[in-house]
Amino acid sequence: MTLDVSNLSSLSGELLLQFDPRACIDERDVEEYFENLQEFKRKTMQDQVVRANDCLRKILLQNKKTDKLVLLLKMYEEEDEAYRELVTTATLFYQYLLQPFRDMRELAMLYKMEILKSLEFEELGPRRIAVLEKEAEDWRKRAEDA
Repeated sequence: MTLDVSNLSSLSGELLLQFDPRACIDERDVEEYFENLQEFKRKTMQDQVVRANDCLRKILLQNKKTDKLVLLLKMYEEEDEAYRELVTTATLFYQYLLQPFRDMRELAMLYKMEILKSLEFEELGPRRIAVLEKEAEDWRKRAEDA
C-alpha cells in the first residue's frame, strides 16, 4: 500500500485555509488573559515591596551586632540605600493600585463636562435638561467616589 503525499499536502492546505484563528479566541479568554496579567503584575510588585522590606530589616538587625565605627558607617550607607529602595517600590506599588480609581475619576469628569457642554450650548427641552442634570450629578458622585 502506498501513500499519495501530493494528495496529503493539498488536503492540509485546504484545512489551513478553512482554519479561522478568530474562531478559537473567545472574548472571555481575552478578558481572563488580561486579568491574569494584571494579577501577575500586582503580585510581582507586592513581592518587590516585601523583598525590599526584608532587606531593610536584615540590615537593621546587622546594625545592632556591629561594634566598629567604620563598619557601622558602611552599614548606614547600606541602610539608606535599602530604605530608598523600599520607599521607591512601595510608592510605585501604591500608584499602581490607585490607577484604576484615577481612570474612573477622569472618565467621570469627562462625561460630566460633556453633559454640561450639551446643556450650555444645545437647545433642549425641559425633560431632557432634567435628565442631563441628573446624569451630570451621577457622574459627579462617581468622580467623588473614585
